[in-house]
Amino acid sequence: AQTALPAGSGPGSFVGGFMVGPVASPGQVTSGHLIAQQARAVGGLPEEKVWAHLPPPLLSLLPAPTAAQLAAARQKFDLPPVFVLYPAQTWPHKNHANLLLALAVLRRDRGLTVPLICCGRLTEHSGALLRQAATLGLQGQARFLGHVSLPELAALYALCRCVALPSHFEGGGLPVGEAFWA
Repeated sequence: AQTALPAGSGPGSFVGGFMVGPVASPGQVTSGHLIAQQARAVGGLPEEKVWAHLPPPLLSLLPAPTAAQLAAARQKFDLPPVFVLYPAQTWPHKNHANLLLALAVLRRDRGLTVPLICCGRLTEHSGALLRQAATLGLQGQARFLGHVSLPELAALYALCRCVALPSHFEGGGLPVGEAFWA
């Protein structure tokens, strides 16, 4: 069953996270399989007209960080020797809240203190996350750096022990591709 497009939508408009094109067009390319599935379901686009393609991350265009760049990032961000990285804007669906809860549970129940470094644009939701971190006693353990440059992001990937991706939804899952490239 096809779902009609919302009133006022048409070629070039965004519906449900994807750009709508005319069904008579050669097709639509989306940033991931989930977005392609939504384009078919919400946009009523036939399966043969929607393709999922995740291009290589921008990090793939950079050379590997040098020892000097790694040292500079470690100093600038005051990074611990071992940390988990979560590169995502602080939108609610990115699920930082449950990641913070997991850190608190690990510390309380297992005696494990896992440092978390989050980078990505701080949205209006970041205040609630900072308050949650404080309530859970995670000051200093969970840190939000905000936006970082691409070379700094490459250094963070190179320095981290692992990458967390607790997001409820990802259109293309760029951090996964970036982690593989790092």
